[in-house]
Amino acid sequence: MRRALWIIYGFAAAALFVGPVRFDEIIARVVPPLAGGTSAIGAGPFESLAVYRSTNSGVLPRGVQTRGSWLGSDEFQGTHETQWYRARRNFMVMVSGYPALEPNRLEIEYRRRDGGVAALRYAGPNPGEAWRAWEVALPPDAVEFRVRAVDGSSVAYGWLAFSEPFVDVLLPWRQVWPIFQLMAATCLSLTLLYGPGLLWLWRRARSPRDLAFAIVAGPLVVGVLGLACWLLGGWLPPATVARAGAGVLLLAIGWAAWRTRSAIAFPRHAGTVVAATALLAGLGVAKANLSIGPAGELFRGTVSRTLEVGGHSDSRTSYHIVQLVAAHAGPFSADARSYYSPWSFANRGPLGGLIAAPVVLAMGGTPISDACQQRWQPFDLQGFAVYRITQIVLASLAAWAVFGAVAALAPVAWALLAAVVVLLAPFFVHELYFTWPKLATAAFVLAAFVAADAGSALIAGFLFALGYLFHPLALLTLPFFGLWLLGRKTPGVGGIRRLGPVLQFSAGVLPIVIAWMSLGRLAPLRTGAQTVFFDFFRLSDGRLMTEAGPWWHARWENFANTFVPLHLFTVDRYHESINSVYAPSDPITQAGFLWWNTLPFALGVPAFTLLVAGIVAVARRAPEVAAVVLFGPTLLLVLYWGAASTGLMRHCGHVLFVSVIVFGVWGLQRHAGPWRREAIRAFLHPGWFAWRGFEVALMAFGSTLWSSRPDWRGPFGWNDGISFGIAAVCLVTSVILLAHAARAIMDELSAPPSPAPSSL
Repeated sequence: MRRALWIIYGFAAAALFVGPVRFDEIIARVVPPLAGGTSAIGAGPFESLAVYRSTNSGVLPRGVQTRGSWLGSDEFQGTHETQWYRARRNFMVMVSGYPALEPNRLEIEYRRRDGGVAALRYAGPNPGEAWRAWEVALPPDAVEFRVRAVDGSSVAYGWLAFSEPFVDVLLPWRQVWPIFQLMAATCLSLTLLYGPGLLWLWRRARSPRDLAFAIVAGPLVVGVLGLACWLLGGWLPPATVARAGAGVLLLAIGWAAWRTRSAIAFPRHAGTVVAATALLAGLGVAKANLSIGPAGELFRGTVSRTLEVGGHSDSRTSYHIVQLVAAHAGPFSADARSYYSPWSFANRGPLGGLIAAPVVLAMGGTPISDACQQRWQPFDLQGFAVYRITQIVLASLAAWAVFGAVAALAPVAWALLAAVVVLLAPFFVHELYFTWPKLATAAFVLAAFVAADAGSALIAGFLFALGYLFHPLALLTLPFFGLWLLGRKTPGVGGIRRLGPVLQFSAGVLPIVIAWMSLGRLAPLRTGAQTVFFDFFRLSDGRLMTEAGPWWHARWENFANTFVPLHLFTVDRYHESINSVYAPSDPITQAGFLWWNTLPFALGVPAFTLLVAGIVAVARRAPEVAAVVLFGPTLLLVLYWGAASTGLMRHCGHVLFVSVIVFGVWGLQRHAGPWRREAIRAFLHPGWFAWRGFEVALMAFGSTLWSSRPDWRGPFGWNDGISFGIAAVCLVTSVILLAHAARAIMDELSAPPSPAPSSL
């Protein structure tokens, strides 16, 4: 495994150099015309470089001729036809002006083998006062072609221009290079966010539960670097601070790793969890890099595309902090108001963006003010792809936290079982690439639980506060965390002394929470005050109702759509929460919300069934534990969430998701009956692993491939093919790795339930 880690480290070091390198210049080889004619591009009425004066023709490939219809005004009308060329399957034509604006036309006219004539019309966006490459793919039976342009308009914006056809010599390389950049960015994020924690594990013998603490070091160090980039931006360019800081961190990580190269191994099974987590992060990156998405995808075609339908624009929220850091702009500046309106900088936590900022800037990203509206590219200039990668890697740490939390309560074999459940849960993989920090919040809440269980309530409070600084949904767990601390069984501690852990925990969490909430009140009109979220208690399916009936009905619908399988299909098909913002979605796309909204499908139905059995066993034998740890927080979520009635999971169910896994596996280990052996053996059967892998693939790619098909000969053909291949390799390898590890623990999982006392 160490060899693989050094390979990742090598790619991470290369990222600082390959990130800023671009291959934007087109090296053109002009398609030669057939014999005859005085000029390949034709002798029609269009003239050379006849474009509007503000059009930058410096971006044109060298040696390529153009013709345009801007002859000093929009008055000109006419038709221009080039000579005939021998047909090629793929070539490019540079386009400018308004060729798609009726009655203008720009088309490739071609002759077929049977003597027929047909045309391919340009149907892309109007480039306006810019040049845009038109990628043309002729049908197999084409034998020759020519370019035909018609200016039929004399009104404003009525001109057009085109170039002679050419082949981009570097097109395959230009498609593959961004893949290499994305791989380097992924390795850089893995090294910076995983590396410090793994080195901490290697320093001396650690218990398996310590994997939950290993999630802290990387994000904390990189977040501090992001804050330094922001604060020092008035003296040094933030990109310079980011690159220098990232370089120093990489050197420190490499030096420390070399010193510990002969150190002891990971805690038992921790290496398997780390490897599978990294592989699934790779799957998330590959999925996000596809040029296609589901029909009605929000912000489709832009760098900030959400990869899902629906109105959740949260993929942009943490990126706005990256923009503020890059511009050295204040949290309540005019720039910030333009990004967050009608919300504010302090409505969400800053950690996700602060962690992403130095990685984006170190790799040459330029997060300009309108970055989110820029055209999508696999490795965009604005650094949104790199930002997304950091959020994917950050969210993946939740699997470490689940493993550590169960290892704190049960033998390590059961922790591996919990890791198998979470890593192959469709909801976990979905929340990796959806690009918001909610899963990271759940990870730090679990880390806080492990710290409190180890007797470090003050540290637990600090970790809980860090989770809050990712996303405020952590606060929904806070009262029950306090109740658990107050009521947990601690030998030799009773009476008034039970308040000690609660007070220590409060000392760790409250100063940070109060400080951040107070900062929000500094926003103009107090738009940053998080008290606005309390309004969700009063809402009924997004509306403020005065009658009790709609309020109770909305809560029932939320409960049923979260916990009852397939109940989501009873929801009105036109409900805005399961449709694109642009048009009603098709039934297949809507069915995809099952994995995002509904707990049975979020976990995978086999895992849900197994965990429910463990939870029921605990509820029967230790109802007070079940009430405080699981049922109470769940009831609060149901009562709280009134913004939409289509389920809790994607909105505020991330802590619930990991809690069900931890609590359910603990229940199986301690309280399950004699049926447990056969149930677990069936769940860990290789056939179920294959099914879980298929279910993850169906969730990630099903609705996308249902409505879209990759254009293998288009500008992103290589990109999509390689991305699909990487996604398949990462998913299959992670399934095989986890299935192999599960076989080794079958006997341990079949042992009688442990009679030892538990802190729960």
